[in-house]
Amino acid sequence: MSIQFKGNHPHISKAGLRKQQWLSAYELHKAGDRVIAATLDGNMMQALGQVWGGINPKADDLVEKRTLIAAPTNFGAQLLLETWRKRAAEDGFVIGRDLPSRALGSILRNLAVFEPIDNQTDFHVRLAGTGMLRRFGRDITGKRLSEIFPPQLFERRKAMIFATIHSGQPVMGDIELAHGDRKPLRFEVIVLPVLAPDRVTPWALAGVFYHDWES
Repeated sequence: MSIQFKGNHPHISKAGLRKQQWLSAYELHKAGDRVIAATLDGNMMQALGQVWGGINPKADDLVEKRTLIAAPTNFGAQLLLETWRKRAAEDGFVIGRDLPSRALGSILRNLAVFEPIDNQTDFHVRLAGTGMLRRFGRDITGKRLSEIFPPQLFERRKAMIFATIHSGQPVMGDIELAHGDRKPLRFEVIVLPVLAPDRVTPWALAGVFYHDWES
């Protein structure tokens, strides 16, 4: 998969996207005047790091600070919450029917879908938009939650996701990641209870919205 820059905007080629990533081609983030091409099996993350700057999401000394919030401030997070509430007030938010959708087209890159597995001791990442590359430094589609977080953060994230599934209510937080003398990465996280395509099985939908991005 390659990243090409059209003007000041990086794009992933249509041929390079898997179908389960929802989009054929779309903006990742505003770049400078550089033109960079990269591949997943080569220097993709290095190129993305040059574009996005900031922290290394795989750093050993990465520190996370989390603050629970009552309401999101990011436009993308607000859009997701409003859309979810409309569907929840009817017959529920259903993966495959309500996502992907035109209403959420502008924030698909920010979203990931989680399915409980192994007697609810872990989660399988069913789908993950490319915005997650900035947070995790890799494509997390198909991974287990326990594979993408270190043990202490895994337990925290697992509890956060199950809290929303069991309560039926959104869980939201403001996150700051930092290591060394790098500029911290700040973003809002929103986790929502949703239904699997069978409209019965509970899954979870999570969105990550960076403060220095437009959505």
